[in-house]
Amino acid sequence: MATPTIRCGEAFSIDFHPSRQLLATALITGQIKVYDCAGARPLRFGTARPHKGACRTVRFTPGGESIFSGGSDRSLQQRDVIANEAVWKQRCAHKSAINGLIPVGEHGVAGGDDDGRVQVWDVRQQASVLQFEEHADFLSDLLYREHDHSLACTSGDGYLSVLDLRRGRLEARARCRCVRAPRESRFMRSRRRAATTRRTSCSASRR
Repeated sequence: MATPTIRCGEAFSIDFHPSRQLLATALITGQIKVYDCAGARPLRFGTARPHKGACRTVRFTPGGESIFSGGSDRSLQQRDVIANEAVWKQRCAHKSAINGLIPVGEHGVAGGDDDGRVQVWDVRQQASVLQFEEHADFLSDLLYREHDHSLACTSGDGYLSVLDLRRGRLEARARCRCVRAPRESRFMRSRRRAATTRRTSCSASRR
């Protein structure tokens, strides 16, 4: 039996639903496409375009009711999976393009950007409640541990950090000794230049 193939375009990120056979993809076009993989062939479940630039990262919430996304336009968004409607938006959530995110508890989300900055947002308060600047390069991935309310982050600077979200401080930091810190690739440089050209758009819109 052939392995099913999904032709969705150039994807930056994917995530599986915690309990259903749904796959979410984050696309360079700014779109999110969700596929139902329960049958022999994947079927399109929903499509949206929450970001003006590339949609770089997408994650289901722990219960699977909604999807968080972040993009090169520096915005964060939360969408209802069934209704396919935005339930929370935050324009200019970061100072540079958002490269990764992770839901934090029931009402929070942490985002990591191209400058190495981490911000934690409370969706109910619609406010940034924590900010960390422990890395010198782009955030590549984030992992939240609920039992001790900590956040692990990896970065292009070659470091792994563990952040204590209760105390709002750096808990641990380590560098991989087996390899050198990776140089920024041509692809990442092009993404950074593209994001830089968009940085003034939000500040200009406020005037």
